Amino acid sequence: MSYYSSEMARIMAEHLPKPETIQPVIRARRMIEKHACEGIDLDMMASEACLSKFHFSRLFRRCYGCTPHQYLTERRIEEAKGLLARGASVEEACFGTGFASVPSFALLFRRQTGMAPRVFRARAVQGGRAWSERPGGRERGA
Repeated sequence: MSYYSSEMARIMAEHLPKPETIQPVIRARRMIEKHACEGIDLDMMASEACLSKFHFSRLFRRCYGCTPHQYLTERRIEEAKGLLARGASVEEACFGTGFASVPSFALLFRRQTGMAPRVFRARAVQGGRAWSERPGGRERGA
């Protein structure tokens, strides 16, 4: 084995999760996708993976580059965008996707999409350009 091959094997062993630990994390991610709008939490996700919540969080981050909570929030925001595009009110989108309060939902929505939920809804309902089509991804004055 060459030096390069042995170094690559060492680096992969140090930084990548073992194959047998990836499957439970994938199973938990699928559960998050299926039940994102319900009241799931880290304990439920870790239980699905049959791991402690701390070990699960570390493995999830290594596999997907974000924490389980960040992934859950992204999934919920995507669902909320769909609801808003179909004409749901901001409150309906908030509570329909599992968020507990409208202000925290609006803040997270704005951070992820670059515009307030009401602006996103108005554009989607009126047939304006979608957020992903705007150059720069930011809304001025919103």
